[in-house]
Amino acid sequence: MVKYGQHFLRSRRILEWETTLATPKGKVIAELGAGDGRVVVLLLKKGAKQVIAIEKDPLLAELLREKFKEKVLVVEDDVLNVELNCDGVVGNIPYYISRPILKHLATQSFKYGVLILQKEMVDKLLAPPGKENYRAISVVMQAAFSMKKICKVGKGCFSPIPAVDSTMILIKRKALLVSSFSPDSVKAFQKDFC
Repeated sequence: MVKYGQHFLRSRRILEWETTLATPKGKVIAELGAGDGRVVVLLLKKGAKQVIAIEKDPLLAELLREKFKEKVLVVEDDVLNVELNCDGVVGNIPYYISRPILKHLATQSFKYGVLILQKEMVDKLLAPPGKENYRAISVVMQAAFSMKKICKVGKGCFSPIPAVDSTMILIKRKALLVSSFSPDSVKAFQKDFC
C-alpha cells in the first residue's frame, strides 16, 4: 500500500547507477525517503562510512531499524524537519512534495546529491532565464547548485508505476542559500519566495 506517495525504484540498473554516482566510499550519505532499504544496502556495499536513512512512514522506519544495526542511522521524520549535515544526499523524491524538498535542500549544508525527480520538474530546474518553464524554483536551485541531467528513468522502473516519467540529476553545491539568516528568516524565505 502506498501511504506517503512512495513509488519504489525497482530497476537494478538505475539503483546501481544512482548509488555509484553518489560516490559513497568513506562518506556520510543521507537517503531522503529510505523506504525498504534497497538503496541503503547498495550505499553500504559501496563503502559508505554511514548512511542516514530518513523515512517518514513508521512501518518502514521500523523495518529499517530491524534490518540495519551498524553504520545506519534511521531518522523517522519528514525530510523537511531534518538538518542534513552529511557529504551527499540520494533521493527518489515523491512528486507531490518535490518543490518543498528542493527548497529545503537549497538551505542545507551537504556538498552534492543524486536525485530522481519528475521529468517536468527537472525541465523547470534546468530552464534558462526567459524560457516559459523558468520559475522561482529554477532561480533557487540554480543559485544553490550546478545541476546535470544524467538519464531518463521510465515509469516502468518503479513499483507501483507512477503516471509520469522521471529524470535522474546530479547536483553539486555552489552556494548555501540563506545560511547566515535566522531560522525564522529561512522559513519566511522558503514560504514566501519559493
